[in-house]
Amino acid sequence: MTSVPRYIIDPHKGAGPFRFGMARSEVGPIMGVEARTIDRRATGGDLVDIFFEQGVQILYDPKENIGAIQFTSRQFTKLGEVLYPPDVRTDVPYSKFVKWVEKQDPAATFEAERFRSDALGIAGGSRSDKSHKFLDHLLVYPLHYYENSSP
Repeated sequence: MTSVPRYIIDPHKGAGPFRFGMARSEVGPIMGVEARTIDRRATGGDLVDIFFEQGVQILYDPKENIGAIQFTSRQFTKLGEVLYPPDVRTDVPYSKFVKWVEKQDPAATFEAERFRSDALGIAGGSRSDKSHKFLDHLLVYPLHYYENSSP
């Protein structure tokens, strides 16, 4: 039986075994499966490795080092936990998670079903349809990420 990964966010440094600045070549062996790669660099976008079944997407900087990590709803609902230290779970209702973000970072921004907190190093959202009331995606990023890239 394989163990389910547990990703603990290390604010502005990474999540789980992934560290910002880590080389792309180090990601595959950690995940243990081949990624689906989307390369939108030619149009000003990102290079992204998607590990669909694990609910993990790795976004790379221009040097192909980890620039950000995104967890998708598959991770929250089926394959483990993403925790914000010390024990804030991300598989709680979206409204509850957003209240926690507001309390931790009064400067966080909220727009429709999305939020961003540079102080916490996270951004995310929920689908706008009312049937999905949980966090749909969570981006974990380093300091100055939004100043240095165009996500």
